[in-house]
Amino acid sequence: MAQGELEKKIELNWLSAFYGGLLTPRQRDVLRMHCEEDLSLQEIADTLTEAGKPVTRQGVYDAIVKAERQLNDYENKLGLIHRYDRMVEEAKRCLAYLETGAAEAARDSLKKMTEL
Repeated sequence: MAQGELEKKIELNWLSAFYGGLLTPRQRDVLRMHCEEDLSLQEIADTLTEAGKPVTRQGVYDAIVKAERQLNDYENKLGLIHRYDRMVEEAKRCLAYLETGAAEAARDSLKKMTEL
């Protein structure tokens, strides 16, 4: 798997972790098989067909693209992953302040976290 493909699957996993509950069960299944199980489009199509839901490779591809678009739209509108990343960075900063004994700076850092 190329580096760009791996990064895209990791990003899709993050998006799915935060917003997957907003997708249809079928979209969640397709993304899980694509990202977590690393199945090919054909393997996903075969799996869904065996489950009684005939689908083509193109149908799987379209489902992945649509789900990805929806997940990105949710992040653009809600920004939960961006907010989470900012909180993690602030928590790391706070820990560093605490390790150096900078209590006032740690307090300020915690205050910033509560405002996020």
